[in-house]
Order: sequence, then structure tokens, then C-alpha cells
Amino acid sequence: MRLFLLLSFCLAAFAADSPELRKMEAAFDKATLERGLDGFMSFFADDAVVLMPNVGPVKGREAIRKTKVAGFARPGFSLRWKPEYADISASGDLGYTYGPYTLTFLDAAGKKVTRTGRYFTIWKKQSDGSWKVVIDNGVQDDPEIR
Repeated sequence: MRLFLLLSFCLAAFAADSPELRKMEAAFDKATLERGLDGFMSFFADDAVVLMPNVGPVKGREAIRKTKVAGFARPGFSLRWKPEYADISASGDLGYTYGPYTLTFLDAAGKKVTRTGRYFTIWKKQSDGSWKVVIDNGVQDDPEIR
């Protein structure tokens, strides 16, 4: 809840919907679809943080890769998402995106499992002008929590 409130205050300083970050998010999704974990990791800054339930923050690109290897190796694994909104700060160096995601894989019995949720990603413009993910978080839909 505190993170949500902090983000709410921070996001108030941002401008209008950003086609530039929407394109980056779409490229991120496409790279993940086409190249799996390598494509996914190619969008993370070296000092990125992934917020994961029951694990806590995972800090640094290599640590993030290590936590994602098993998931990406599951048979039938697919992770897809699409931004509903993207925004860039007035200073032009930070941005965020959010939207729905769908995760699918085959369980031990070979049955397809589908999980859905919402994600938000914070992007930072790098010294070379490219955008990299600095904070990534996904929250699984849970009908018990509403």
C-alpha cells in the first residue's frame, strides 16, 4: 500500500500519455516473445530492481536473470503484456507504463495453466538516449482479494 501511495504522488509530476514509451513496452514484449529470457533481460538496466511477491526486491540484472531462469524454462512458457498507459516525466528522463499481462505454461501433468495480472514498469533514459527498465512489478489477479 505504501508503494502504491508513493507511486501515486510521484506520478502526479508526469505529463500526458507517451507513444514513445508505448513503443518501447511493445518492443519489450516482442523481444520476450521472440527471444525468451535473453529478450526479456535485454531491456533491463544493470541496476534494475524487480519486485517479487514472497521473495522481496531482486536487485541487479544478473540477480534478476537468475530468478527468472526456471520460469522461462517451463514447458509451454509464454509471458505477454500490453501497455494501457505510458507516461514520461516533464524532465524527460523517467517514465512508466502499466497494463495487463498473461502468463501461460504447462504444469507437471502437461495441463495448460494461465495466470493473469497487472504490471507496472518504471523506465529511465540512459546516457546514450535509450530507455531501460529500472523497476518492474507484476501483481497476479486474485479473485479472493477485491
